[in-house]
Amino acid sequence: KVNDIEYTLDEENITIQFNGVSNASGYLVSLNVGTGKSDRVELAVPVTFSTENMIEGKTYTISVVSVGSGNYKDSDEATLDFVYEKPNVVEIRLSQFVGKSSKELDAYLYELDMKGSMNVSENACDSYHVVESIDNFKDGKYNLDSIKDVEVEYTCCKVN
Repeated sequence: KVNDIEYTLDEENITIQFNGVSNASGYLVSLNVGTGKSDRVELAVPVTFSTENMIEGKTYTISVVSVGSGNYKDSDEATLDFVYEKPNVVEIRLSQFVGKSSKELDAYLYELDMKGSMNVSENACDSYHVVESIDNFKDGKYNLDSIKDVEVEYTCCKVN
């Protein structure tokens, strides 16, 4: 029987992961979406389903059965119930702050519940720090819950 079923959500999909079992030829993964179960036999994990027909606030069940091979029978069903909440996804473009004041970047990060960590380069500039680069964060779509308290490193010029 598989264990440790987990899932992650993005804007369009639910991705299901679990610990596989030895001697399984695959896994029957089901998600009750809409009027019935969406069954898929997969050889590997993770498994992804669309969230297009999922309703916010509704309880869904993920079930996984390992399919036996040779002398091994199919496992008992492992299940996980969850309430679907559409993720709070936002597009974050920190690159827009390159060439601007670090105060502007810090204010934006504060709004997102993120933190900034400034490195100072040897390049000199005027009376305020100008952001030269964002060092550890790529522009893209992020779930706000997953980036809370993330520390963004950026490099600024040295003030004259």
